[in-house]
Amino acid sequence: MMRLGLYLSVALALVGAGWTLKSWKVESDAALALRHQLEQQAHDRQLIAEITDKTLAAISQIRVTNTTIYQKTRHEITKEPMPADCRIPASWMQQLNTARA
Repeated sequence: MMRLGLYLSVALALVGAGWTLKSWKVESDAALALRHQLEQQAHDRQLIAEITDKTLAAISQIRVTNTTIYQKTRHEITKEPMPADCRIPASWMQQLNTARA
């Protein structure tokens, strides 16, 4: 009976030690994941800071200039040919050509 009690106490001690080691392992894994997450966040912040610096440098190089653009209009005058047998007087034809221009 004494031997059974000894085996039982050794088994309980081993279970307790295993339980403790498992909890240490879980906590260690959680701490490792947290450290990795913090390192990733620090890297992200550094990358964002670099992009921000480059963007600000590029924006500071932009110069606004106001210029007036002069456009030229091209006029094309076309005169429609009229048949020779047309009965419109010459003055009317001139008015038609003026209106089309």
